Amino acid sequence: MIKQAGLAAMMSAALIATAPISNAATVLTLEGGLVGLQHIWHFTPTQLQGDPCKSPNHCQPVDYFAFPGGAYTDQGAEKVVQAIDALPDDEQIVLFGHSQGGQVVYSDLRRFAADPANAPDPSRLTWISIGNPENSYGGRRGKTESATDPWLPPDTAYQGTEVIRQYDGWADWPDDPRNLLAVANAVVGMFSIHTDYRQVDLDDPNNVRFTPEVNGQPGNVTYVWAPTKTLPLVAWAGPFAPALDNALRPIVEKGYHRPVDIPDPTPPSSSTAVKQAQKTAATKSIGSPKRAGDRHATPSTSQRKAKGSTASSAR
Repeated sequence: MIKQAGLAAMMSAALIATAPISNAATVLTLEGGLVGLQHIWHFTPTQLQGDPCKSPNHCQPVDYFAFPGGAYTDQGAEKVVQAIDALPDDEQIVLFGHSQGGQVVYSDLRRFAADPANAPDPSRLTWISIGNPENSYGGRRGKTESATDPWLPPDTAYQGTEVIRQYDGWADWPDDPRNLLAVANAVVGMFSIHTDYRQVDLDDPNNVRFTPEVNGQPGNVTYVWAPTKTLPLVAWAGPFAPALDNALRPIVEKGYHRPVDIPDPTPPSSSTAVKQAQKTAATKSIGSPKRAGDRHATPSTSQRKAKGSTASSAR
């Protein structure tokens, strides 16, 4: 199967086409903040179901002082360059970073863009970032800190996949800080969702993908949102969690303005929906009757303009 060939298990179809199926890749893994301080615990290879590291690929950790801060991130980027320089010139390379490790990948991409003459050939290097606080469509840093330049060059020459778990507070921060419920949910997600991408399957048809255009053409970065079944804020509630999720998720989602719509993985049951519709209809029926000759009618839901999207779901 293509999955066993190396790159397909971790990338979208656009990425698969860029690397010879017969070639194995060296996957340089980068840990998130604080985890990388240990230099003995390497969790990144276990993320995404371990697919990036499956044979014939080979995962090789890049140890760096993974402590929050731009200086440490840039030091990690330098170590990545050293690791690349030590590999054979024809070796396929994948950069695979979690959290701050993803920021290290971005730092390298900025470095390559600034000095393309001394950068790796784009035909031999691709990348995967998960839970990245700097991602352009949910990263907390981009939404809470000012920056003169984009965190990730939109026209990067290197094809990559940015994976975001819904409600990961570091990678899926709300756009509206006034939505306190969404903010509280994201804060909880920083500790419960952010650290665990182990069961995320990039081939899951429930994932939602988005590839921004550059100069009218699909760019080299594909964003993949993996839906979260239960709001982190109510996950503790056990058997009551589904009902709380159904009640609160619509409010939480109002705090987001993603370029994609993420379907509710556990929508209310049809019977519940019918009861809600009946209740709404009953409420409207006891309102003040419309006067004869009143020309101003409220447009129906079906008449409202549907929200457009260039994103696609693989379902």
